[in-house]
Formats: sequence, C-alpha cells, structure tokens
Amino acid sequence: MQNVISLFEKNFWLRLCLCILASIAMLAFVLIFGSAITTNVVEVAVYGAILLALYILPIIAEKNIPIIYMAVGAIGSAALVYVRLCMFYFESYDYTGFLTHWVRIMRDLPLFEAMSTDIGDYNMPYLYIIFIISRLKLNELFLIKFVSCIFDALAAFFTLKIMGHFGKSSAAKITAYLLVLVLPTVWLNGAYWGQCDVMFASLCVGMFYALLKGKGNLAAVLWGLAFSFKLQAIFALPILIVGLFLKRIKFVNLFWIPAVFAGTLLPAFICGRSFTDCIKIYYLQANQYPKLKLNIASIWAMVNEVSFEHFNSAAIFLAGAALIVFLLLCYHYKDRLDDQKLASLFFIGALLLPYLLPRMHDRYFFLADIAALIVFLIDHKKWYVPIVTVFTSYVSYCNYVMGGSYLVPLRFLSIAVLILLTICIKDVFTKKEDTILI
Repeated sequence: MQNVISLFEKNFWLRLCLCILASIAMLAFVLIFGSAITTNVVEVAVYGAILLALYILPIIAEKNIPIIYMAVGAIGSAALVYVRLCMFYFESYDYTGFLTHWVRIMRDLPLFEAMSTDIGDYNMPYLYIIFIISRLKLNELFLIKFVSCIFDALAAFFTLKIMGHFGKSSAAKITAYLLVLVLPTVWLNGAYWGQCDVMFASLCVGMFYALLKGKGNLAAVLWGLAFSFKLQAIFALPILIVGLFLKRIKFVNLFWIPAVFAGTLLPAFICGRSFTDCIKIYYLQANQYPKLKLNIASIWAMVNEVSFEHFNSAAIFLAGAALIVFLLLCYHYKDRLDDQKLASLFFIGALLLPYLLPRMHDRYFFLADIAALIVFLIDHKKWYVPIVTVFTSYVSYCNYVMGGSYLVPLRFLSIAVLILLTICIKDVFTKKEDTILI
C-alpha cells in the first residue's frame, strides 16, 4: 500500500488520471441530482466537471504534497464547485440590466462590427469574453459565472504559491488554497452575483507572488493584464511601487505594462475600434455614479448627507495625499520591509485606496479580502485582519446583491476599518522597541 501511495505522489500523470476520474464523478453526480438546482442539468454538469478539473489541477501539480492532503484538497474543491453550481440560477440586476443585453447585442453583430461598436462599460479583454459567450448557443448567465469561477481557482493557485514562498507546510498550502475558494465574497462575487472582480484580483495576487520572487517582468505583465481587465487594479499599484523601492522590480520592467495593455487592445484596433474609444472606457467608469460612496464602508460612511459636488475633489485629494504619505513611509523604512511586511503592505494598499476614494462600490474591497487572508495565513496572530475586512465586504453584499438589511451599520464598519488600517500601518513601520510611529 505504501508503495502505491508513493507512486501516486511521485507520478504526476497518475494524479492527473485521478483528477479526470473526479471530474467524471462530478459530471455523473450533477446529472443524477442536478435537477434540484437547475433545469439545464447537462450544461451545468459539464461546467461542474470542467471546474473541478481546473480546481484540482493546481493541487496535484504542486510538488511534495502528500497524497492525503491532495485528497483533502480534491474533496474540498468538489464541495466548493457544487456550492457554486447551486448559485448559477440567480439573476442579479447587473445581469438583467447590463450583461445579458451586451451578449444579445453582440450576438446580432458580425465580429468586426461587434468589436468596433461601443458596447458596455468594461474594457476590451472582458468584452472579448462576452463576444465569445455570444457566439456559443448556451445559457449566457451560466457562461458568465463559469468564467468568473475559473479565475477563483487562479486566485487560490497564486495564494498557494505565496504560502510555498514563505515555507509553509503542505497542509498549510492546501488550507490556503481552499480558504480562498471558501471566502464568502469570492463565491458571492462570481458564482452568485456574476461579477468579474476576481479576474483583476487574481492577477494582482499573481503580481505580488512574482514580486516576492523578484521576477520583475512577470510582475509587470500580470499587473498590466489586471489593469487591462479593470481599472481597480490600481489598488495593487502601491505594492508595485514598493517593489521598485526594494529593487524587486526594475524600472525597465515597467515598460511591459503599456505593452501588455496595448496588446490587449490590439484585436479591437484590428476590428476598427479607435484608440480613443478604448481609452475613454476607464475615463467614463471613473466619472460614473456621482456619489461619495455606493454601499461600501469607506470613510465617507461616517457622515450621513454631504454634497458630492463639494466633497468629491477633497476626497480625491485626501486619497492622493494618504497614498503619497504611505509611499514615503515605505521608502523611508525600506530597510525594515521583509517579505512578511510586504504582505501587510499589499493588504494596506488594497484597502486604503477604496476606503478613501469617492465613487467606490461594495465590490471594491474584493482584492483586500484576499490580501487580508494572505496576511493571516502568513502570521496567524493577525486573525483579526480577514475577520474585519471580509465581514465588512460581506455586509455590503448582504444589503445589495442579496436584498437584505445591513447586519451592522456601515458607519460602524467604517470605523472598524479605520482602526484596522491604523493597527496594520503601525505594525509595519514600528519596531517592537518603538513606542510611537516616527
């Protein structure tokens, strides 16, 4: 028996065969019992089988993982895939009001016209995905959610690799992988809501992993891809700049960012879309929703009714000033910044900007949720970091996408986030013997 186990642990192809068998088992399970969750049983069963294979693949590809932990990861992944499939039926307002219309408009247009027409308010990489969905004679709701669920696995994969960088055990790496998939805001965002925040967030987590490894070109490419998907990738920009301070990234590496961004726009250019049309998407996004906050526990949740016109510029100035001070502190104390503190800085940057900027949505703490989990997984003493961050995001989700009331008033959560940021910043920039932040 021990020889058989050892053979599976050393032979990737045998593990891959087990992965395929697990996917077939998922396919059969959904075909038999899936009528309880959908009328499109066959289609959902196929999605479940593919997702399970993608979720298990990073686990079996990892070296030196005992077979028992692989089995735990596979079983946990199967359960989390099925949870996601159970949510595929839900149609959010964002889907009925926007996404389904984009798909149907593209379905009636030829390729060149679909790519050159101003459709939707997302950047081109996501619109390419929407175009592909429009060409498939399948349920577009399921396909949109299926694509987001694929990126859930990518975020979990990069988190697993980060744990490996910090020398964590096999059990810790598998636990980290599953915890990303089980985060409530992760499965609510994609599988339930049908949003795509995990696309840019997973690539930002990958950028952070590349930064830890000193792979400047890869870090720049991944952040460039993240920025190509969503403007919110700027929430990870502070850690990229800190990487420059620490020479984990060279300035020349940054030229990959505009190259990658331009490369993602190239298919649209070929189809006749102008550069101006592509660039203005982010400008229009940044100027949508003239409110200081949109269902998020930002600093502006502490005040009830204030004029957006009067405070918008002040809010942007506040966020910019806070970012500059934060980066100056990082530069001044760069000799203190080890890999563990870099993880904290990744989290602080991902939380600080959406906390201070105006026009922020409930989904914009998404990257901070994953970064908070990474901080805890590296140092278990910081259990409070993901609890405060993820719970704050979850409360906003409960109110908007699930139609419930706030579990806790946003102004109280805003104060909690401010306290959390203060604690984390103090922890990074002070030594144990220091009494105050210099």
